Amino acid sequence: MTIEKFQRHRACGDLSALSLVQSGLERIHSMDGEHGAWVHIADPASLLQLAAASDARWKSGASLSPLDGLPFSVKDSQHVAGMPTTFGSLAADPVIPAQSSPIVERLQKAGAIALGKTSLPEFSWKATTESPRSGITRNPRYPQYSPGGSSGGAAVSIAQGACFLATGTDAAGSVRIPAAFTGTVGFKPSDSIALSTGAVEGFKRIGHWGLHTRTAADLNMVWSALYESAGAPNQLRWACIDPSTRMGRRAKLFYDARVARMVELFGPPTAVFRPDWLSAGQAIYSLYLRGCSETVARINMSGLQQVDLGLADFANRGAFVSAQQLAQAIDIQDRLRSMLDQMFESVDILVMPTVAFDPPLIGKESPEEAGVKDWLDWAHCTYLTNLTGHPSLSLPGELEGVPFGMQVIGQKGRDAELLAACVKIERLM
Repeated sequence: MTIEKFQRHRACGDLSALSLVQSGLERIHSMDGEHGAWVHIADPASLLQLAAASDARWKSGASLSPLDGLPFSVKDSQHVAGMPTTFGSLAADPVIPAQSSPIVERLQKAGAIALGKTSLPEFSWKATTESPRSGITRNPRYPQYSPGGSSGGAAVSIAQGACFLATGTDAAGSVRIPAAFTGTVGFKPSDSIALSTGAVEGFKRIGHWGLHTRTAADLNMVWSALYESAGAPNQLRWACIDPSTRMGRRAKLFYDARVARMVELFGPPTAVFRPDWLSAGQAIYSLYLRGCSETVARINMSGLQQVDLGLADFANRGAFVSAQQLAQAIDIQDRLRSMLDQMFESVDILVMPTVAFDPPLIGKESPEEAGVKDWLDWAHCTYLTNLTGHPSLSLPGELEGVPFGMQVIGQKGRDAELLAACVKIERLM
């Protein structure tokens, strides 16, 4: 079921917020022992009280927003007032925040109901979801493959049907990668809206919050309720990525088929975008490794032995990132941003793969066909917009039983227009 369908059924009296919350709790109880997506569930009695209050507002015509009564999940690196935040780590004590994170608070003020917290790799450091605290998170729709990360639990909470909406974070693709691998929709907004200003220095320039839903239409509805709405242009001007971009066999077949369909629907691309992938890789490594180093440096000495070995490796390498390398990374960001901005003077959207390879097998950190050790080496299609700050959304797809995503990128600050375009593409495709 989608948010749109729920609202129609609610208007007819067939469904209620109470029934949705009860159904979500039942799904978590019956399914999550296998999936491992949830690390904390709010008190059920309190959740049912919130749902009953929402239904009462609905019946009296005093709903707070179209999202009133909608159950959602929160990644366990984001705060919900009164719920523990563990960051997926055994090396640091859980935090009990007095205030919710900004996007969570905005959803709560709109009447949405936070069911609980979802899993992540320790301190969100990688693009698959296994952690010392909660173990392996599994993919409901494609069990042989990883659900991706770092917002893997968020995506799984949508894929298993426990809720309609999930919050996550994204510093190099951590919302969009799990969306592609689980058959859901993931959105990273513009940096002017969603940049994670509270993060350590290394992540401040690339870290964003993001949202997961089942469809682009649902995400557009959520965005309209929280921020603004817009219409899609009658004639969509679009660009594709340089066909020489590094991709695996199936990912290229999937992307080429999507490009061919875009040509059928909207005519040939107006432009072909050719990023400087080498420079982008240098920039993301400098910023990301430094962010990991600064994160681990905050852990007390007594907890360091419990840090995930992969995170410890990234942190050790990040300690050697120099001030000059960081300055070069910022210069590269500015240059890539200018390249994209210039392209958007003549196009509305850029279409490219979300991930350029098959998903990693469950328990692995990289796809076998990518032939790389570090996950950042196969996430080039997503981390590009973390560097530039442009909004980007992953639409789900499949080829030969393998999940993929088509990433749609829009102009900075025009998130509502991007979402409207994605709804149009989703409907026509």
